[in-house]
Amino acid sequence: MAARGQVADASVPPGAEAAPETAKYNDAIKKYASGGEWAKAVVLIDKMREINLSPSIEAYGDTITALRRGLEFDRADALLADMYDACMPADLFAKYAAADPSDASSTQTQCVFALENDGSSTQTQRVFALLLCMRTDQLEPDVDTYRAVMGMCTKDRLWHLSLLLLEHMRLRGVQPGKFIYNEICTVLDMEGKHDLAEIVYERSLGEGVFEPWIEDDNKVDLHSFTLNTARAAVRSALTDMLRQPSGRPFHDPAAPMHIITGVGRRSEEGVAVIKPAILDMLNVELQIPAEPAILDMLNVELQIPAEVQKHNPGCVEIQPQHLQAWARARLAAVGATTDPRLMALALRLEPQEPPQADAPAAAAAPAKRGRKPRAKAAAPPAPE
Repeated sequence: MAARGQVADASVPPGAEAAPETAKYNDAIKKYASGGEWAKAVVLIDKMREINLSPSIEAYGDTITALRRGLEFDRADALLADMYDACMPADLFAKYAAADPSDASSTQTQCVFALENDGSSTQTQRVFALLLCMRTDQLEPDVDTYRAVMGMCTKDRLWHLSLLLLEHMRLRGVQPGKFIYNEICTVLDMEGKHDLAEIVYERSLGEGVFEPWIEDDNKVDLHSFTLNTARAAVRSALTDMLRQPSGRPFHDPAAPMHIITGVGRRSEEGVAVIKPAILDMLNVELQIPAEPAILDMLNVELQIPAEVQKHNPGCVEIQPQHLQAWARARLAAVGATTDPRLMALALRLEPQEPPQADAPAAAAAPAKRGRKPRAKAAAPPAPE
């Protein structure tokens, strides 16, 4: 298994190395994705699938991130489904409890190896060995069991395994709750997988786990959120402002966005946690992926200015002009798009030309013969 903080290749058993050809493909996919060339990354993933090679979850994750930053949201959702199809082992528990990657056929051997805890097995192997032992006793994991395993994945920052466990629950009809989604959003956010955290959070919205919009589409209530899920929720609200999904509410950039963070009354020692983190994320973290020339042309900043409402210290407000500047820069960074929703939004957000001053008065008519024409008065300066 990978060391703490490192990403294991979930397409191979623990302790094994990816074949050289597979590793070469995965490295190329990640290189293209990190450079924003999502189309080339997708082609290589399709090629690997055609020749029966397994792309790594990290390669899939980087490509999904590139797609979402390129505003290709539907493609990103489809690629996530393909990732689960390609990377989900036939037996998730047996794979991660395996004592020897070359011999993962004996459940009893795996249980004995992992539970002996002689220092040669990892914590992950021991936990999954326990799940195997439960199954041999005809005990299937329930939601509480998954909660415990998810907590272990968060502690060890095993984000790829968290994603597989979430899908494993879905396939077995176990409904994730707030705890499960909070844990996955936490580990993804800690590992910098912000776009994957958004997708997981958006799935929770579809299942009715979280309902952040209150009163109208201009208020996002984060009172019941953990810090990392709150960050994913705000990112998702901004993304949906561009995407305009048909299945859930989204914000209109013509109106201020209000983010209700609270003032920390429910936090330890009454110290606010979410409000300063959201302000910091909006003002500092949210870098707009655009070239300086485009930024100069649009005259926008790299951050989204946000402030605490004067009449409500537990509410963060983003003014429409800042939302629109951010949206214009995101659209300009991508360039041409064929998505009708994005095209319509781009038209709405086009800066309006200032009113032009009236044209100078027509030249005076020629004077009569024998008389000099009267000098024309200078036109007043155009308004600034």
